[in-house]
Amino acid sequence: MGLSAFKRALWVFHVATGSCNGCDIEI
Repeated sequence: MGLSAFKRALWVFHVATGSCNGCDIEI
């Protein structure tokens, strides 16, 4: 698994949870 894929997975997880929609998006 590449680093970019890992970051994308984390981003998708944050969006899916919706706990912080917009404050942690830096990618």
